[in-house]
Amino acid sequence: MILGTREVARGNNNIQLDVDDNWRVPREFQDLQERFNVMAKAVARYQEEERRNRETAEAETRHKMEYLANLGHELKTPLNSILGFSSVLKQAKPGSVNESDRKEFLGHIEKSASHMLGFINDLVDLNRLEMGIHQLQFEDIFIIDAIRFCQASHRKEIERRQIDIRVMCPDREMKVKADERSFNQILINLVSNAIKYSPEKSQIDICVRSGAGGNIEISVRDQGIGIPEDQIDEIMLPFKRVNDPNARDVQGTGLGLSIVLKLTRLLGWEFRIESEYGFGTTAFVTIPKEQLSSNENSRSAA
Repeated sequence: MILGTREVARGNNNIQLDVDDNWRVPREFQDLQERFNVMAKAVARYQEEERRNRETAEAETRHKMEYLANLGHELKTPLNSILGFSSVLKQAKPGSVNESDRKEFLGHIEKSASHMLGFINDLVDLNRLEMGIHQLQFEDIFIIDAIRFCQASHRKEIERRQIDIRVMCPDREMKVKADERSFNQILINLVSNAIKYSPEKSQIDICVRSGAGGNIEISVRDQGIGIPEDQIDEIMLPFKRVNDPNARDVQGTGLGLSIVLKLTRLLGWEFRIESEYGFGTTAFVTIPKEQLSSNENSRSAA
């Protein structure tokens, strides 16, 4: 008993006393041994819980510091570009900057401002999702309309990089009950990622098909650099991107996939990624059959 107490004092809370049930040992002493064991287990559980809480708090602190560092970087880079080119134009003497250079400088300013606006919008959306205040308004949506809206949103970048977008949607009258803004954002983010990580003059496939159990599966497949298997879960976290030398020049905030993951969960959908490093990536969104709408009021019938 004394040795056990000393071990607990040293921090060894895994010690347990052998309860002596010899008839010569007073029952009170046996009870004391049993209570000592209960106490030692309770202390061990408490200290283990404290250790886990401490590790969780330390991880959250590290994440917040990384979050703030990334936040500063994402704002600082385009701001420096805007300030730099604005300063050149402001200080230039009349006629010293030709029209071609002026348009180029203004183009850089516009691109940096657009990047900042997109980043801020993503940040606001992510914050609303994490706070649970992202409101949904379910309505019937034609899947093909959401895909067309996504294509139109990326038309400029698609044409600039000569990307061939191929859409496979056998049933053009297929509708789902969903929040239109959230549905559009999911597709826009997935196609945006596919475009950014794909080589020029490559192909992106957007496919809609019936999956297992009558569910609907929408996939976005690219021919980009792919994702190492051990990084797939990590890139779902905010500000996490593919750790690959070939992706260093790819612009992005690292918020797109984390927003997609949160939106699909909020809608009651499933989201997963399959990728083969060096051979492209496919993102899958599965919509449960319960959210399919009937085609009684289809456009063809109208």
